[in-house]
Amino acid sequence: LLTAAQHCNEVQGSEVIRRFVDLVSRKKLRGKVLAVPFANLPAVRARRPHIRMKPEQPYGDDRGHNMNRTWPGKKTGNDTARVSYAIYQAFGDEATHVFDFHCWEKHAAPAVLIRDTPELRELAAKLGHRFVHVSTPNNITIGGYSCSTGRVGVTYEFSGQYVVVEEQVKRGLRLVTNFAKAIGILGGTFAPIHNGHL
Repeated sequence: LLTAAQHCNEVQGSEVIRRFVDLVSRKKLRGKVLAVPFANLPAVRARRPHIRMKPEQPYGDDRGHNMNRTWPGKKTGNDTARVSYAIYQAFGDEATHVFDFHCWEKHAAPAVLIRDTPELRELAAKLGHRFVHVSTPNNITIGGYSCSTGRVGVTYEFSGQYVVVEEQVKRGLRLVTNFAKAIGILGGTFAPIHNGHL
């Protein structure tokens, strides 16, 4: 399961998913790719990071609408929790692996985020990315919730919000392609990313 744009100002992953789906549609797969390129569509339509956000609200003032803190959602929750719930009901139980795209708030080196387990460290090493950040375990992000239920959850943070940068997209596409190869959906050799260069 590929997800992006839980925050509508984090759109680089949406373009990666579009290109990845186009790429794998021409290849033989061992498994299935589920893709949600605009997870928080109400926020995307409103051009706000979160649902119900006003123009003057700081990004961190989500008022309970940070979608990345609502998984697996709640049928009777607020608007954001209900969107998470609908997505999870449609795809969540079927997904054995989750790759969730985000973008750092500030300019920082892009990084793969994982829990500290030997299996995830081994998987992260295969992805070929220079930076891997070991995150504190949680059960409220889609990746964290997946890990807490015995599945694989990985997050990737691009550098830069509100924009789609070609170099970032190419890096993300190579990364998710390596992920698909590492978990056995695609065949072929890994294409490493060295020092930020493709």
